[in-house]
Amino acid sequence: MKHSDLWNTSETTRALRELHKEQARAFTLNEQSAQKSFALIATHCEIVARLAVILAEQSGQTVTNTLIEGALAHDIGTYSVLETERVNASTEIQAEHVNVGREPIFQRNIYIQHGTRGYELLLSEGFDESLAQFARNHTGVGITKAECIQQNLPLEPQDYLPETVEQEIVLLADKFHTKSVPSRFVSVHTARARVEKFGPENIARWDKLVACYGVPCESDIAKLAAHYSMEIM
Repeated sequence: MKHSDLWNTSETTRALRELHKEQARAFTLNEQSAQKSFALIATHCEIVARLAVILAEQSGQTVTNTLIEGALAHDIGTYSVLETERVNASTEIQAEHVNVGREPIFQRNIYIQHGTRGYELLLSEGFDESLAQFARNHTGVGITKAECIQQNLPLEPQDYLPETVEQEIVLLADKFHTKSVPSRFVSVHTARARVEKFGPENIARWDKLVACYGVPCESDIAKLAAHYSMEIM
């Protein structure tokens, strides 16, 4: 498997790499923390792009720049749901009390908003609606308006479902890697089990996606895990 630099695929991917760096710095207090956040989130997006290419190729879909760009953009909103180290100006905290360079931690209560936050960020930065949709519509196996209401989710009650083949592939690819610390790849069995916990509607959407695009074979996951020096869960 070739490991070309996906961030140099197009002008858009290069701009996305810079946006990742900017967001990492915007939501951390120091360069060390920014580097750790960038390594966690941008590397996850890169891995999802590689998995998306695998799924597209094996299902007979064309590997487009849009697919790669969407994968690299999909989690851009997660920097904004990090537990920020920035100190409020009205709070007196000595610099030596700040946990310099700590591992990135996400705010669980608002984490589900990372898709819509990423969507709004991409639009505000001048990226196309079609690209911003990758951020908006990738969470879980998609979220329906009914689920927003029934589960009282902190989201505007709308459907957050993939609208194109590329969006579906990126959503599916995303389920085979985690942004946990340390990051890990997810086996096919574990990925399905994680979706199954959220009920029959979610597993039905999962099964429909898998029927269309398949799943990464174990050897491909193992090769990627070895390349990135990560474990498989």
